[in-house]
Amino acid sequence: MTRTLRPRKSKPSYIALAGIELDDEGAGPSKRAVAFDDDVDSGSDFAPEKDPDAQAAEEDNEEDEDEEMEVDGEDDGPNAAPSISVTASRRSASVVEAKAKTVRGVFESALKPLDVEKKAMKGPSKPSLSRASKRQMYVLPTPSVHHRHRAVPLYTRTGRVERLETRPVLFHAPKIAMSNNFTQNAKVADRVNKSWGYNVGPGPIWELVEDRGWYKEAVEKVPDMDSDANRRPKVHKNMEVKAGWQVLSKSDAAAFLPTDVVITEDGNLKPPPPVTCLLGPFGQQTETKIEMFQSHDMAEFFPESSAYLFNAGAPVWGIDWCPIHADDRPVKLRTRAAHKFKQYLAVAPFPTSSHSPEIGVKVSRSSHACLQIWSLAPTPPSNSAPKAKGKEVDRGEMKCEMVLCIESGPAHELKWCPLPSHDDHSEKRRPRKLGLLSGVFEDGSWSVYVVPFPEDVRADGDLSQPVYVKLPEPLVRIELEETNCWTFDWANSEQIAIGTTNGIIAVYDLGPYLKAINTDTALISDILPTHYITVHQSAIRALAWIRAPPSTSTGAPRTDGDPTVIASGGYDGMECMTDIREGHGSVMNRTRDVINAMAFSPFGGGPVTIDHENIVKAYSASPSMLGRGHTLLEPQGPVWPFFIHKIYQLDYSRKSGVYRMLERFLPQETQDRPATKAKAAKAKATNDAAAIKEQERIKANSIGTGAWPREVGVHRVIWNSCNGLASSGLLASATASGLCRVDELWGRWIKGKVPYGGIEHIRRELDDDAMDVDGASDDSAVSSSRKAMSIFSNPSGKIDITGGNFSVIMGHSYDRAQFEDQAASKKAKPVAKITHLFKKTHALSAENFIPSQARFTQDGSHIVAVAGANSSVVIWDLGADGQQVTHQIIEGATYAKIAKISFDGSRVFLGPQATTYTADTSKDIVVWDTGSCSITHTVQTSELVTVVDVAMSQDGSRLMASSFDHMQIWDLQQRDDSRSKPVETHAGSISPIKFSPDGKRVVSVGEWDKAVKIWEVMGGETLEWESTLPKETGSLQHSVVTAMAVSNQGMIALGFENGELCITGVDRDVEDSPEMDPIRHADCITDIIFSADGERLAVSSVGGVVRMWSVATGLPISKELRSQTSVDAVALSSDERKLLAVERNGRVVVWELQ
Repeated sequence: MTRTLRPRKSKPSYIALAGIELDDEGAGPSKRAVAFDDDVDSGSDFAPEKDPDAQAAEEDNEEDEDEEMEVDGEDDGPNAAPSISVTASRRSASVVEAKAKTVRGVFESALKPLDVEKKAMKGPSKPSLSRASKRQMYVLPTPSVHHRHRAVPLYTRTGRVERLETRPVLFHAPKIAMSNNFTQNAKVADRVNKSWGYNVGPGPIWELVEDRGWYKEAVEKVPDMDSDANRRPKVHKNMEVKAGWQVLSKSDAAAFLPTDVVITEDGNLKPPPPVTCLLGPFGQQTETKIEMFQSHDMAEFFPESSAYLFNAGAPVWGIDWCPIHADDRPVKLRTRAAHKFKQYLAVAPFPTSSHSPEIGVKVSRSSHACLQIWSLAPTPPSNSAPKAKGKEVDRGEMKCEMVLCIESGPAHELKWCPLPSHDDHSEKRRPRKLGLLSGVFEDGSWSVYVVPFPEDVRADGDLSQPVYVKLPEPLVRIELEETNCWTFDWANSEQIAIGTTNGIIAVYDLGPYLKAINTDTALISDILPTHYITVHQSAIRALAWIRAPPSTSTGAPRTDGDPTVIASGGYDGMECMTDIREGHGSVMNRTRDVINAMAFSPFGGGPVTIDHENIVKAYSASPSMLGRGHTLLEPQGPVWPFFIHKIYQLDYSRKSGVYRMLERFLPQETQDRPATKAKAAKAKATNDAAAIKEQERIKANSIGTGAWPREVGVHRVIWNSCNGLASSGLLASATASGLCRVDELWGRWIKGKVPYGGIEHIRRELDDDAMDVDGASDDSAVSSSRKAMSIFSNPSGKIDITGGNFSVIMGHSYDRAQFEDQAASKKAKPVAKITHLFKKTHALSAENFIPSQARFTQDGSHIVAVAGANSSVVIWDLGADGQQVTHQIIEGATYAKIAKISFDGSRVFLGPQATTYTADTSKDIVVWDTGSCSITHTVQTSELVTVVDVAMSQDGSRLMASSFDHMQIWDLQQRDDSRSKPVETHAGSISPIKFSPDGKRVVSVGEWDKAVKIWEVMGGETLEWESTLPKETGSLQHSVVTAMAVSNQGMIALGFENGELCITGVDRDVEDSPEMDPIRHADCITDIIFSADGERLAVSSVGGVVRMWSVATGLPISKELRSQTSVDAVALSSDERKLLAVERNGRVVVWELQ
């Protein structure tokens, strides 16, 4: 039986928020778009026939479609479609009505009222290879969507950055201005973060693009240190093109080029056949044959398009942009024509279309293959396009300039040295070098080649054909006897990390070798790794450096050092982060699939990769949120809304061997799962005809599965992030068909309105207090998105995408206030009263001491601080002007995993002990008394896998420790080590944990199950479950609990990663549990502490903000107390007249109440 696939149909599009105008012609991917009828057949010869009953059910519903939500065409042109149907989420009529009321005030000009009496709605098609997710998902807009994650940069850069003053134009010099950088201060970061959320285009908004890259080679302490030329300087100037290269004729080079699988009569392989592809608007496509090395300007088919399509001849697994130094981009690279701002793209095709590399198998050398150097450059004057409106129109041309013939086998991955390494344009030596091109090859090696400028090796001849250059042995070749090099990444111009087929990550410092190279240097192949770490159980498929500088002991970034953390994914389904200083990897996620992609996003502060079943996820690498991930995209829809800009879609007919490239897709919104609607329909009486039809329609539109032909896979995508801001919108993609494409993608503002009144206000170039958003028009979509934020934009890296769909994903996380009703917003709100004014009195620190927590003693005269890094305690005497006494609790210990202090500062807990390179060296937790300065208890935790958190009751009688899944309690009043058996309480890691004030209850939080449970401490130190807080409490469904406190009055305060603070009750009889909206602190909350009477609390955050809040009103009662760095802990003295904050740089700052 022939395999069948579901017909591909366009999804409903949220064009109201996107503000897209429709016309007869439609638009390209980066412009405007047209809608396609859901009932139009996709044209695929795999499309199954519709079920007759389901088709009849759909026809019965057609007359109801006019009653669905429609887009108001107030911004549409005269040729726009009269209305665009937007399918509502599958919910009961009451839910739809409630949602309609919620959003009516915000989108009242964009959407017509929804007739909630019409219950039969046409369902959207479902994506393939997906499943009905059990997660709670939302359809935009939803008032309860509040995702926990904000973009937290790992490196707070000082100084200014370049920004674009006008929209860039290809092959023209951009207008650059200096501006405040993304991390200049908290206000700028907040505004830039929110402004990214207004982007409804497929690429970055040119006003906001910023170079967030960091390299240790950057030139500092010069007047223009913030310019692109100094931040990305030229490197490896001593190197030259290796002697022994030669130019080959086309016939001699044929053995290195991609070929067909058919053999001619004389025994040679035929050249690859042209790729036949249907190009153009849907329904009006033109069959086009594209030969190897041939390119097409997509403007031939879409006048507004800025895309280029070319054929590399065989499946492409490697593609990367060549970096050009800022000073050399506008230079004439040829004497014949002004090739200004020319871009070079390296492409690595396979030998044939059927070639399939085997993991761990090395091919013998020599194995012929090629690397192609393509260029995107202005059109030569003789072929320039005609003028329009007095200005020359130059779309440029895509051309294969050079083919490098090598004997290392085809490349599995290809990357240039990330910093410019080409020769100056004035260099007289020939040939000049274009750069250092490295890759992992099928002979099992990682090799570096010095690539010459195509202009310098080409003899006079046909400029339309590439020049074929056979390179000698590479400059550097790294081979491992027991394994193959399979993936790699550059940290900078000297350090690389290689992922191997046996799960090992090898790190090499190439600096000393590359600096000593000259023209006569022989092949370098005897380099030993500086680190050789076993991380995965099978081959490593993807790897990326976390490009953030290491820190000094004081927390200051060492910008002249190498990064130390690597994110990797393998065929074992593990996603790991490895600090090369520790000698082992840490698993951040386990999946049921191969991890095909791993890229680092400097805006998102961590790696972007995939989860099982094609879910795209971003993980945080910041210390406060290390390893925590959130979904960016999944086929059935993520837990918060996304616009998905599908750039193009590639189809393939197995019968005719013809490809079809579709584009002009509208941005899509993720769909709610059909389960809710299905349950509602099943609940009705079986004799209800409408219910039967609804069930049939749901069945007909149920989630399907299938398999795409391998010919349509998109193997690699790469942003042009190494050639200045003006080129950052260029995106190259490579497919299994051999077709590659370059798109110029730029974003655009919702409704064309810039928030905050302009980019000058967003980056606070002007000293103003502009309102949070541009709220000039209450009915504008801009006003509705005043708190939108994006996770990341323009991430460089690669993404493997199946199904021939190539999409750029722009995410939007919406605050609850974004969708509040207009009428409610007019109600009078309580006014914050500042009753606590603090003044800084002390800034305490000790040498080689980075405390994790500090507390006041009972009388407030001393401060006790503990550091797990060296298992020591420092006690400061505030009456003696901060005189300190240091105590080494455990001699010879490297660090303690847990380092905490009791509420009254009388006891310190340390342990288990560990070393940097091994696991726990001791399972003991020691209890140290600050009065007697001695160890009073040693608690054995051998029954726990590891210790995640520790808590002690206020009277000091009980100690509790949590691990993965289990908790355990010890009675410290008994000398016989009285303890409970470990109790399974949660799924996954358990943190934080707290005792109630009377010690009779325990509150625990599961990091994975997101459950807050209350346990009763029974006799014999056993735990019995009492209750679980509702999942609707605070941000439990959308964020992670990062801090918790329990008051003497039995109230629980939960602090979340998204900056929210929620207060509820511990005891069943606590009836005054506040039903207020969550308190909005600055950002990720790190610590909370109640006052003795439970009426006030102090809160600290990652952003360095400390503030006092009223429990009764939920309003601040003090001004923001700012610290230099992130604040890890906060404490109040017993009389509330002193407040301290533990900064991450090692300082303990003390404020006193005025």
